[in-house]
Formats: sequence, C-alpha cells, structure tokens
Amino acid sequence: MKSFDYDNSWSFPMYGESGQASERYAVDASGVAFDAGFGFMFTPSLGVELSFTPASGKSKGTFEASFPHPFYFDQARVKSWTNDGLKYSASELNLDVLYAFPMTRRIGLYVCAGGTYFMGVKVESLKSLEWAETGYPYLDLNVTPQYASYSASAFGFNAGAGMDYRLSAAMAVNLNARFSSGSAKIKIEGRTITVPAGGLRATAGIKFGF
Repeated sequence: MKSFDYDNSWSFPMYGESGQASERYAVDASGVAFDAGFGFMFTPSLGVELSFTPASGKSKGTFEASFPHPFYFDQARVKSWTNDGLKYSASELNLDVLYAFPMTRRIGLYVCAGGTYFMGVKVESLKSLEWAETGYPYLDLNVTPQYASYSASAFGFNAGAGMDYRLSAAMAVNLNARFSSGSAKIKIEGRTITVPAGGLRATAGIKFGF
C-alpha cells in the first residue's frame, strides 16, 4: 500500500484584494494489482524481465479558500470543504535484472531490481472556483468548486522478490512483491506540482519466457 500527501496553494484577484486558496490531497494507492510480463534468462540464474502493472487508487482533497468582502478591506469570508471521491492512477512499466534461485522442478524464487517508467501519473485536482454572493451585507457566499484530471509521466526505480510456479517451459504463474518509487511534475492550471508515485505492492500474474 502506498499512502502519501501533496498540496498546492494559489491566489486570485477579487474586489481589489487577493483571495487565497489552499489544497491538500491524501492519496491511497492500491497495494494489490495485476502484473503481466515476459523475460529472458541468459543463464539458469541470471536474466532480464519486462513487466507491466496497472495501478490505481483514490485521494481525499481538503480545501480552504478566503474571499475578500466587496465593501470592507481585510474582512475575507473563509470557506472550507472536502472531497473524498477523487481518482488517482500511476501504471508502471518495469525493466529489471533478475537473479533466480530454483527450488524444485516447478518452483523458483528470485530477486530483481531495475528502472520503472510511470506511464501517466494521473490525479483529479481542483481546477477553479466559482462563487456567488448571497444576501446583503454579503457576509457569506456560495462556492462551487470545479475539478479536472491532470497527468504526467516519470522515471523511477524498483526492487522486489517473488516466486514462479511453472506451468510449462515457457509459462509460469507469478507471485511478486515489489517496491517502486518515483515522482511526476504535473502542471495544474499553470502551476507545477510534484506528485509521488509507486510504493509497495503485491502482484499476481503470468510470465512468459523464451
């Protein structure tokens, strides 16, 4: 499971003053995923492997914004809200060096390490705020937040270990635990936010060897 936070803040002009908005996101990325890959063994113990892991999760956004008053300076109205239905995804393409330890004719253990390409770290984030004044003397206002998806790709690294159960000479069922790490610089409405990716995941899948 991978849990992490990232935040953002920005300002906007309003009634001759500057309004302020702050965002904080708590991401829970899935710790279990499907893993598909194939590999080539140079020797019975040493080889390379290419695998793909589609990873997804969700995030909870906590927001606060201050809106200047139309009549009074330094009398901002403060609004806060949350949204726990935001989406997150960061699928991984891993290229690893693998060292295998055959245990029986069908069962083998291995360790691996290498590079990871995060194919589109995607987040749902606050895009803009719409507001409407309510009731003179405008001590409050209604706020309508607008959300959108943003993404960027990134490089990182991974390391892991696992077990193969051979169904044939060229195919095996694979159980794997892998830690990966990286960060993507995502542009959100003109601002660049660094969003972590990866984490510790358990996967199950099919391997093809040749």
